[in-house]
Parts: sequence; structure tokens; C-alpha cells
Amino acid sequence: MRVGVIIINNTIKYEICCSFGILRVIWDDGSFKGNASDSGICQFGLTNKLNEREKIMADKAYRFAKLSCVVPSSTPWKWQTQDEKIFTTNLYRARQSVERLIKRVKNFNCISQRWRFSLELHQKCVQVVTKLVNLY
Repeated sequence: MRVGVIIINNTIKYEICCSFGILRVIWDDGSFKGNASDSGICQFGLTNKLNEREKIMADKAYRFAKLSCVVPSSTPWKWQTQDEKIFTTNLYRARQSVERLIKRVKNFNCISQRWRFSLELHQKCVQVVTKLVNLY
């Protein structure tokens, strides 16, 4: 699984996970306050649903949740070994697909514009949008 967090107007966050292979949203969780850390959201949400051997591919924001997340090396590029450079490159290559999926979700106006209705309705809209993105 790949994980990403959608931030809406710096006030609401949603955790979005997509599958390998066919790029589909398989998990969405939210809404969280904008000041919530990404790793904190993951720790109380998705990681509780994982089997013992499952891991999440994530970016450096999740480096503190290392038990359940595979993250790129935090060592500067020039000091990484050749194996670390290959691993980091492949991880970032896969992360690009997550960012494309998040962009597709954010393209819907109910996600990208200021929300004037209840938070519960916003959560429902995000769920509908993720389902629509899966059809596309």
C-alpha cells in the first residue's frame, strides 16, 4: 500500500491509501485538524488495520512510524551508499503515482474550495470523490 495525506486549505487532512498495480484508492480516513502530524494520523488510523507483515510505503513525514512504514533514507544523497540511492530512487518513483492520485482527488471543487457546510458532509463528499476517482 502507498499512503498520502490530502491537506485541504491547511485546515482539514485526509489520509488516502492506494494500491500497487492498478492505482486505486483502497482507504480514506479523515477528517483531521490541519495541525495533526501525518505520522500521528497514520498511527491511529491505518496501522491498526494492517496485518503483522504488511507495511505502508510513505514519504519522510512518516519516518517516526518506522515499524509499519517504509520510508526513504534521511541521509543526504551524497552520503548514501549505492544501494540506498537505488532504494530511495525507486521509492520516490512509486510515490509519484500517489501524488498523481491525490491531484486527481483535489481536482474536484468540493475538495479544493473553501467548505461552508458541515464536516460530516465534507467527509461524505471525500468518500464519493475517492470512489469516482477509482472509476476514472
